[in-house]
Amino acid sequence: MKLTDEELDERFVTEISMIIEREIAKEDFESSKTYSYLCSDDPFIEEGPEYFLDLYIVMN
Repeated sequence: MKLTDEELDERFVTEISMIIEREIAKEDFESSKTYSYLCSDDPFIEEGPEYFLDLYIVMN
């Protein structure tokens, strides 16, 4: 099935938007206190990802 130019444009905008959103989220997270904590030398980090998501939401 061949896509129309309009469909291709829509897909392009959607894909670019998703890439930009991921990069913004990554930049925000990497500058957060939660990210700093995860990168610390604390040997007692045994929590799962849900805990750190909650921590990120509360701390930022």
